[in-house]
Amino acid sequence: MLARVVRTTPQTVELQVMRACTAQELVNDLLGSKAMARRVLAEQRVCVAGSARALGGSSRMAAGERVVLTLAAPDGNEASTRHAQTPVDTPTQILWHDRFALAANKPCGLLVHSDGTGAPTLTDHVQAALCREVHDRGWPFVPTPQAVNRLDVDTSGIVLFSLTKEFQPAFDALVSTHQTTLRKYYLAIVEGTVARDPFTIDVPIARDRHQAQRMRVGQSGKSSQTRVACIDRSAGLSLVACRLLTGRRHQIRVHLAHLGHPVLGDKLYGTSGGPLMLHAHALDFVHPVTGERVVLRTEWPERFAKLFSCKDVDWSILD
Repeated sequence: MLARVVRTTPQTVELQVMRACTAQELVNDLLGSKAMARRVLAEQRVCVAGSARALGGSSRMAAGERVVLTLAAPDGNEASTRHAQTPVDTPTQILWHDRFALAANKPCGLLVHSDGTGAPTLTDHVQAALCREVHDRGWPFVPTPQAVNRLDVDTSGIVLFSLTKEFQPAFDALVSTHQTTLRKYYLAIVEGTVARDPFTIDVPIARDRHQAQRMRVGQSGKSSQTRVACIDRSAGLSLVACRLLTGRRHQIRVHLAHLGHPVLGDKLYGTSGGPLMLHAHALDFVHPVTGERVVLRTEWPERFAKLFSCKDVDWSILD
């Protein structure tokens, strides 16, 4: 990283330059998008700290200098504020957040994004929570949350949201990686008896040509890998921990069904009824802006507790 964050406010990010570079190089590196960097510089939103002097792309920066990036207010913020003040039925659990991002615990049955039907979404709940916080803190505007990872409507667990347009590309790039800077861990209850030793499912996943909602294992698909470890067994069911090494649609559900162990409650890839027993339980990543490591965990899902008691999972078995 060419700079480190030293201070944030609701509207600004102050940075210390770590090594000599141009303003263009610094902002490219910080935001993870050359297009966004050009826009921010063209709008004269990068200045020398303590000065109103805007920096051009070719301006030289020395190690130790400090610069300030001004964050833009979200488009249509008044409308989003009014929408956020609309009561929601159940408060959403916010697991963590800073000025750049937020993680929420999505309940089973709640959409992440709107599907056009007007049904409530996790994004609505997060916007409402942010509106309350902004009011309490006296911030000048409500950040607009943008989900950077998605969960199926019947899957519960951690969803990460970006809170600024400027740093959205950096978080999108983070979520596209599954090997180094970000690790996603899931819990699942599956049918049958799964081998106890950790193993990797490595088969490609493609779209099902005959049913638009489904994915399938097929050699024409994209490379897909899931690490799996059995944690417990009971009454013909297995509690498994999974780590995504790639990020394909329905990946865990397709891979486990392919092995003959469909996720309990999976009506699309299995046959059992009831709620889908799949939960995004843990997230571990290197913050793309601050460089800090963020480790997130949810509580044991209530619907899991009816079949398997709470376990202290050692996620390192999947690394």
